[in-house]
Amino acid sequence: MTELKPLKHGRQKYYRDKCRCDKCVRSWENFNLKRNAKKKETRAAIKARKLDAAPLLALMYEQVDKHSSLGRKMRYWRANGVDPYTADKVCCELGYHPFEVFGDAWWRGAFDE
Repeated sequence: MTELKPLKHGRQKYYRDKCRCDKCVRSWENFNLKRNAKKKETRAAIKARKLDAAPLLALMYEQVDKHSSLGRKMRYWRANGVDPYTADKVCCELGYHPFEVFGDAWWRGAFDE
């Protein structure tokens, strides 16, 4: 079995060897700051791609039991928006084209480049 090489002080030494010297702690904190900033950017990009769910919810309101799993999803969509792929699937199941439900918002971003 091979032995692990000793690490220099930094993020890996903090993680693997549980070193808590100032250099290792600062390195770990910087890593976490960068990781959290990247997560925020990713979440913002995902939220920007979502559609406002109000037209879809108005269409489905009377047809869905509020206490079912779909009712829970509808509450989530009201708060966070609905993913275009999910919106397409639900609209097709109801017998509508998503453009009929969302209007021009459905085509938003389709021709950007």
